[in-house]
Amino acid sequence: MTLVRTFLIVLAGTSLLTSVGICVEPSPSTHGEYLVGHFETKITDRTRDNRVLPLHIWHPADKTAWNAKQEFSFFPLFAKVGITSKASKDDVSVEASFFPLLIFSHGFESIPTQSLGLMEHLASHGFVVVSISHSGNVQGDTGSENPLADRYPDVA
Repeated sequence: MTLVRTFLIVLAGTSLLTSVGICVEPSPSTHGEYLVGHFETKITDRTRDNRVLPLHIWHPADKTAWNAKQEFSFFPLFAKVGITSKASKDDVSVEASFFPLLIFSHGFESIPTQSLGLMEHLASHGFVVVSISHSGNVQGDTGSENPLADRYPDVA
């Protein structure tokens, strides 16, 4: 009972500190300090029968290369239907600095932009995020004979 009471007191104290603004952690919903750039590219894995892997890459953008008049990135879902970003713009130069790299592996038979908001949010906080389109295990292309076996080498 004492352990439960201690936990409740700590939980209440944490809530109180957060509500009066003492905690310094940013809200997960707060956009970071960087503008966000996006581009698409492909890599070829020559060790696996020239397996082609399309990539989406989000990154902190160079503020001097940001064009306020440029449209935000558009991510097609099917035909001409898609999602227009609220944060990233295509082909904007990368901010000149060193940033940590995150690799995102989409869900089984999904799409590499399934977590678009998360990718943009992480890039706005100073991460370079690479999302791999797992050839043969993506929406519209499910031809891989062993998609689970392909995934690990795709991100390795």
